[in-house]
Amino acid sequence: MGYARRGSLCITLSRQTPETVQERRFVLSKELLAEINAHSRRVRFAPFVAAAAAVGAAAALLLSGLLAFAVLLTGAAATWAVWRLDRDRRTTSLFYSPGAAGDRFAAVGRACEALSGAGGLWRVGGPGGRSRAEVGLLETPGISANISIWGLDVGDSKLLFFPECVLVREGEEYRAVPYASLGVALSAHSATEEDAPADAEVVEETWRYVREDGGRDLRFSRNPRLKTVRYALLDLTGAGQPAIRLQASDRVAAARFARALSGAGSQSKASSGTSGRAAGPRDAGPRNAGSRSTGSQSAARDGSSGEEQSRRESSRAAGQVAASAYEVLGIEAGASRREVTAAYRSLAKRYHPDRVADLEGGSRREAETRMKEINAAYAELKHLGR
Repeated sequence: MGYARRGSLCITLSRQTPETVQERRFVLSKELLAEINAHSRRVRFAPFVAAAAAVGAAAALLLSGLLAFAVLLTGAAATWAVWRLDRDRRTTSLFYSPGAAGDRFAAVGRACEALSGAGGLWRVGGPGGRSRAEVGLLETPGISANISIWGLDVGDSKLLFFPECVLVREGEEYRAVPYASLGVALSAHSATEEDAPADAEVVEETWRYVREDGGRDLRFSRNPRLKTVRYALLDLTGAGQPAIRLQASDRVAAARFARALSGAGSQSKASSGTSGRAAGPRDAGPRNAGSRSTGSQSAARDGSSGEEQSRRESSRAAGQVAASAYEVLGIEAGASRREVTAAYRSLAKRYHPDRVADLEGGSRREAETRMKEINAAYAELKHLGR
């Protein structure tokens, strides 16, 4: 049995067929990926066997109940056997030698495990607006690997983190994305909502309807308390169009995830000997994607420790959030506290529920959303001491 080695990686591809096992020397190449997709499209015969068994049992029932039971039992055994053959025909097995996956792959796995424990993880800006996302040990249809594969499920697609690259599954097809071309940007974002995950940072609490001075408006019987929550935003580019934006309640786990993916991309570029596409401002996704995670190699270049790098990232993210908050209030960055308060009160008066109560449904909801943004921006600036 021979093995193909590239660097520290060793993979044997076996076709699980009753015939002699055939081995290929690929490391998730285009040819191998095409073969995986072709195998997964093979026809399943088990449903036809099950249907034939059901028809045979129905026909046998006209003669004898015992005969029908025997036919049904035989058909069930045949269906199970054919189902196993279908599974083997449609599955490609990847075997990694011990330690071949590399430290970066292990770091990505640990970061995914940390992010999977976040109290809240959503995809925002996608086809469904804001929808739940999942990080975990996901199924890899058509692929069987002897290592744990962590993945990210965002609804219409799945990102599966293999040692060599990221496999994006859309529908029934896999598509390979090199780590070097996967951009990740980390920033902060504040939102006002009624419920917040236990691990989220609550900046300030307010009410749905407020007076001009920011206090609770007692004229409304149902006036729930709202929380202004600071989330982490992760913008993933290069995996498809449009960019994938994630909102996470655990900001520490999100930062670790961003650093791990950036580090995997840096190693991928170094090992391939190509320049690779650097994660620059053009990859930052939406306008407010602030601080880009640079990985451990950047920290080594500027002589700073991981803690110092995290502090700089947090400072840059805070600056981006503050700039966005000033923009929401319609004032220049660096305005005095008095100017901030005056701008907030002016906007709160304009979008107060009494002022928009007579508007049509769509316009009223837009005004309510605008009021939430104003409250969140004002709370953010107060938290930052601006």
